[in-house]
Amino acid sequence: GNLINRLEQEYLRRGTVNDCNRWLKLTSELKSINDFLKKLKKIFANLEGRHTFKHYCKCYAEIVNLFYKPSFTPPLKSIDEVNHNQEISGLMKTDAGALKEFMTILNNTNLGDLSGNTGNLTFREFNHILGTQVALSSYKETDRRKEVVNVINVLEARQWEMPVVFVGGLLEKEFPRQVREDLFLKDYYRKKLNATGKIVLREASEQMNEERYLFYIAVTRAKEKLYLSYPSANSNGNPTLPSFFLSDTQKLFPKETVQGITIRRNLSKIIPEPEEIITSTDSKNFVYYHLNTPYVSKKEQYEKAIALWLYNNSEENKSSIREELCTLTTLIDSYNNLKLKLSDKKIVKKISETTTRLSPTKLKDYAQCPYKYFGRSILKLRQAIPRSMDLLMQGTIIHKVLEEYFRDTGETKNITEIFDNVFKQKTRGMVTGFEELKARNEMLNTLLAFEAMEKKSNLPTFKPSMFEAKFGDEGKEEKEIETLKIGDVEKDGIDISGKIDRVDISEVDGEKVGIIIDYKYGQTEFRLTELEEGLDLQLPIYVLALRNLFGVVPVAAEFYALKTSKKTGIYNQELIDKLKLNITPARKSLSVDNKEFNKLLKNAESHILKFSREIRKGRIELDPANIDFCGEGSCDFANVCRIDKWRLR
Repeated sequence: GNLINRLEQEYLRRGTVNDCNRWLKLTSELKSINDFLKKLKKIFANLEGRHTFKHYCKCYAEIVNLFYKPSFTPPLKSIDEVNHNQEISGLMKTDAGALKEFMTILNNTNLGDLSGNTGNLTFREFNHILGTQVALSSYKETDRRKEVVNVINVLEARQWEMPVVFVGGLLEKEFPRQVREDLFLKDYYRKKLNATGKIVLREASEQMNEERYLFYIAVTRAKEKLYLSYPSANSNGNPTLPSFFLSDTQKLFPKETVQGITIRRNLSKIIPEPEEIITSTDSKNFVYYHLNTPYVSKKEQYEKAIALWLYNNSEENKSSIREELCTLTTLIDSYNNLKLKLSDKKIVKKISETTTRLSPTKLKDYAQCPYKYFGRSILKLRQAIPRSMDLLMQGTIIHKVLEEYFRDTGETKNITEIFDNVFKQKTRGMVTGFEELKARNEMLNTLLAFEAMEKKSNLPTFKPSMFEAKFGDEGKEEKEIETLKIGDVEKDGIDISGKIDRVDISEVDGEKVGIIIDYKYGQTEFRLTELEEGLDLQLPIYVLALRNLFGVVPVAAEFYALKTSKKTGIYNQELIDKLKLNITPARKSLSVDNKEFNKLLKNAESHILKFSREIRKGRIELDPANIDFCGEGSCDFANVCRIDKWRLR
C-alpha cells in the first residue's frame, strides 16, 4: 500500500514520468509489475533505429502476447497477477473480434510488399503502412444482444425480435396500469369538448388503448416461444389478481390447449414435480429433497432416480453442490432429530418439585408434544394477541350457556336469552365486527339445535344432575372435592384435577349410575387409537373421577359434538345390560364388557404415570405425536418450534 502511494505521489509531483529506469526503481518491490516493465522496455528498445518489416511484426506480436497471453494461463503466483489477468481477460472478451482481425492483417504476407522493397524502415514508416491497411479492413462489431438474456421494457422492445420472450408481472393494475378518470373533468365532458373540434383533451379510454398496444408489442416480439407469467401472491403472501390481458389471450385458444400449456405452482409446493422443473433453483430443490428422503412407493423411487440423474449430469460445479447437499443434510437431521434436553439439574429438580398436579388438558398437551407442554405449562408462554372471537372464546361461551341452562329448573327457561346475557358478559370490551357477528349466529343456531335434541331425548330415567363438576379445585367451591390420585402420590404418583361438563344420573336399585357428557364445539369425536396411545385421556379420567370421588357408577362417557349433534364415546355394555338401561351406543364408539372397561382405565392410569415421570425428569423434546396438530393455526408454539411439518410427512 505504501509503495502504491509513493508511485501516485511521484506521478502527481512530476506529472508524466518518462524515465523508464525511474519507474523500474519505484516498482522494485512489485515483482510482477517490475518484470512487465522490463519486458516492455526490451520491446521498445528493439523498435529504435531501422529494421525489416518482419522485425516490427514480431515486436507487435510480442506486445500482444505480453498483454493478452496471461489471460489464458491460470495464475500461480501472487494476488497481483490474479487481478491483472482477470482485467486482461475482461478486455479480451470485449475486443476479441477486433484483435483477431488485427492479427490477420499483421500476419498477411502481402503486407511487406507495400513497403516497396525499400529494405529497412523506421517504426514510424511501418506504422503508417499498417494503419493504412487497418483503415481499409472491414470489421463489424458483434451484436452483444445475442446469446445473452436481455431485460428490457416494452417501449424498448419495439425494435426487437427475439426467438424466446418472457413477459412477466401480468397483474391487474400493473400491466395494464390502473387508468383513472380525471377527478375534476370526467371523460363524459372531455368527449363533449373534443367533439367541438376547438380543443383536444386526453381521455382515460385512450390510455387503456395504449396499454393494450404495449401488450400487443410485448407478445409479438417472440419468433419461436412466448412465456406469459404472473406471481400468484404478493410479498405479504396474499393472492394476486392476474391481468385481464392474460384472460383475453387465453380466450383465443381452446380450453384443452390452455390446460396443456399452463403451469401452476401452489405457494406451499416447495418441491416441484419433475415436469415442472424450470430453473436451476428448482433442480437443486428437487435433488436435495429426494436424495434426503427415503422412498417407499414406486413414484418416490422414480423421482429419486431423476434426482440422481440431475445430480450426476449437472453443469454446475459438483463439489459446490456436494457441499450444499451435505450442509442441507446436516440441517435436516437437526430439524428431524432435535433432542432438546435440560442439562441444568437445578431446573429439572424445580420442575419435579412443582409438578404435583396435572389436568386432562396438560396431559393431552404432553402426549401431543413434550415441548408444547413445556411451553404452556412450565414456561407459561402465551400468544401476544388481543382478545378475539377465537374457538377457545366460543367454547367458553357455549359451556357457560349450557351450565346456566341446565341449572335453571324453571319451565320457561329460554336458551336464547341466556346466550344473549352470557355473550354480552364475555365479549365486553371486545370489538365486534362481521366475523364476530357471524360466529355469534353460528353459536346461537347450534344451541337452538341442541335444545331441540334434548327435548327429544329417549332417556327419561337419566336426568342432567351435575354441571361443571370440579374436582381438585383447591377450595374454590363451598364443598371441595379432593383431587383424583393416580398411583402412590408419596412415591411417583400424581394428583389430577379437572372439570366434568355434565353428568346425567339415574338411580337403579338404590345405586346412582351416571353418563358423562363432555361438550365439544368443534368436530371432535372419540378415537380408540388416541385412547390406546394415551393421546387423549379425558374420558377415562372423568370416569375414574366420577367413580372414585363422586360415588357414582359410570356406565358411559361421551363426547357431544354440538355442531353435528353426534355422540361418541366408551360404554360398559355388560353393566348397561345388567341394569337394563335404555342406552344404545352411538356409531364409532367403543362398547365393551366390564373387564375390558376396567382394563381401559388401567391403561389410562399407566399412561398418566408414564407421562408424569417423564415430565418430572425434564423431558422437553420436539416429538409431536400427530403432525396434523403442528404448525400455524394448530399450535400456539409453532413460531418457536423448529419442527418442519412438510419434512416429517
